[in-house]
Amino acid sequence: MRKYKDYECSKCHNTFTTRADYGATKCASCSNSDNASKHGLYRHRDYKRWESIVQRTTNTKAKGYKNYGGRGINIHPLWRHNVKMFIEYISLLPNYGEDGYTLDRVHNDFNYEPMNLRWATRSEQAINSRARGVSATKGISRCNTKQKWVVYVRELGKRKQIGQYIELDDAERCLDKYKKRKYDGKD
Repeated sequence: MRKYKDYECSKCHNTFTTRADYGATKCASCSNSDNASKHGLYRHRDYKRWESIVQRTTNTKAKGYKNYGGRGINIHPLWRHNVKMFIEYISLLPNYGEDGYTLDRVHNDFNYEPMNLRWATRSEQAINSRARGVSATKGISRCNTKQKWVVYVRELGKRKQIGQYIELDDAERCLDKYKKRKYDGKD
């Protein structure tokens, strides 16, 4: 069950109630008016991305903090309070705004900072993750010794390998094609 707590707004000094794990210091109206007046980017498509990075690197109560801030990963000091500078930087990187690309840290154990960010595909990010050998798709795993994605299925209780691929996207296509053939009765 979620716990709620009363806080005093640090700006207008009114009392407001919010979830205890949010760690808010300002009421919603003061926070929203600050955001809108400071940069006007509250509705920008990358604002939520920036806000999420700030939360998971600085807020000990944020869901992903243990995997980011808890590991010593921070956001660049100039970007911490300046979403405009952050958005200007990431919008100049190659592949910005292209389908299939999301923001990624080049070196997974380093900070969100200039020269350590890029727009990458899911395949590139999967290889760069701490949890190597895991894909979001059941039936695909990473073989680090071969540097390939292995596609497998279970048939009659046994694991059967059906392919190895350098790119995760290719492995996913192979698995999809296999399932389609299998369930369409063409096998």
